[in-house]
Amino acid sequence: MVNKMLEQLGVKPAKPMAILAGLAEFVGGILVILGFLTPLAALALIVVMIVAVLMVHLETTQPTIVTRSGLTASLRATPSTALAAGA
Repeated sequence: MVNKMLEQLGVKPAKPMAILAGLAEFVGGILVILGFLTPLAALALIVVMIVAVLMVHLETTQPTIVTRSGLTASLRATPSTALAAGA
C-alpha cells in the first residue's frame, strides 16, 4: 500500500524506500521513547519527515502552506523531534 503511494509520487525504487522509511519511523520512535541513542533516532525521524514534506506537500497544486492542517502541521513536527533529541 505504501509502496504504491510512493510509486505514484515518483519514488524509485518504491518498495525498499517504503521499508527504510517504516523502519526509521518504528525503530527511531522506540529509541526516542527509551531514551537510547536519541540524537541518532531523532535524526532518522527528522529526515523521514523532511522527505515526506517535500514529496507530498510541495507536489500538490493546493496552497497547503496556508492551511491549518497541511504543511504547517508537518513542519511543526520536525522541530518537536529535534527538541526531543536535545538539539
